[in-house]
Amino acid sequence: MTLYPISLNIADRPCLVAGGGRIALPKARHLAEAGARVTVVSPRFVPGFADLNAVLVQRAFEFGDLEGMFLAIAATDDREVNRRVGEACRARGLLCNVVDDPDACGFFLHSVLRRGDLQLAISTGGAAPALAKRLRNELEERFPADYSDYLAFLRQARERTRARVAVPALRARIADELASEAGYQRFRRLDAAQRSAWVEEVIAQNLPEAPT
Repeated sequence: MTLYPISLNIADRPCLVAGGGRIALPKARHLAEAGARVTVVSPRFVPGFADLNAVLVQRAFEFGDLEGMFLAIAATDDREVNRRVGEACRARGLLCNVVDDPDACGFFLHSVLRRGDLQLAISTGGAAPALAKRLRNELEERFPADYSDYLAFLRQARERTRARVAVPALRARIADELASEAGYQRFRRLDAAQRSAWVEEVIAQNLPEAPT
């Protein structure tokens, strides 16, 4: 099976989580953090659900809970309930992730490292979530927290470059220099004013010479 990796914009989209246990909690939390309108259905909820920006429905899952949903996650502690949620989603053409049942999943949840707008997602296609978690932990050391600020810096630099440089090839050369490993290390050594001056310096070095 070849998977098609995408990042979904689920802001203000209605999403359902079936399950109120420790496995369902982070899944509901991540949906809420992505801006989804989350509904969680479960007879019981572990501590933590009350702090979520989500609608909690305290009862067993019903097929009607899927009405109007964009996607669903079946994360109860009952494999039969999870199976029924997955089947109901397929019948309605809804995306569904079923925990501990890769064959029933319409999509897989990645192990994700977030550094601001930078997201590094690892997937094993549901085969080995523990491996995905270990690799994510290794990436945490490779990409420290200041990559969030670095990405914001690169975004601003790109906007300044587009306003000053008309030739796409020159814009790409500037972006490559700023985004290189050497560029990142220089970014870490500079303060805000020095970073701004550095961008201006790189842009000036790559501006086409005026005709004489």
